[in-house]
Amino acid sequence: MDIIKIFPDKQKALSLLDTLSVRLDLIALMEKTDISKYASKIIEEYYETVLELITALMSLDGYKTRSDLTGSHITTIKYLKATYKEFTEGEVQLIDDFRERRNGIKYYGKHITAEYVKIYESRIKQTIEKLKSVLKKRLSQS
Repeated sequence: MDIIKIFPDKQKALSLLDTLSVRLDLIALMEKTDISKYASKIIEEYYETVLELITALMSLDGYKTRSDLTGSHITTIKYLKATYKEFTEGEVQLIDDFRERRNGIKYYGKHITAEYVKIYESRIKQTIEKLKSVLKKRLSQS
């Protein structure tokens, strides 16, 4: 199995939530500095933000992915889709598209255009805010 049952870890979830502000500040700084120059890095940071939020949810729920297997990011996204029905197919697909783009950047030297960032920026920001909201709600319940 690609997901392992663990003890719920509220501290890990809180820690991941705390680190997001730095990541989001970095994205804003890169966008203000030169969106064309940093477009690929911006997409990577948006994706890592989303991944950390889902990982925080999993930690609260008492699960983690097996990092020794390939495809752990896919498993993380599938977990979100299966467990948190408030996320639409479009939102899940957007996250998966960012995963694929991030992999292209990281492993194949692909580049992202500033136009791509501008097209999808508001949707990914909305998805991040929704993830944060769901996470904060879950934190208040635990």
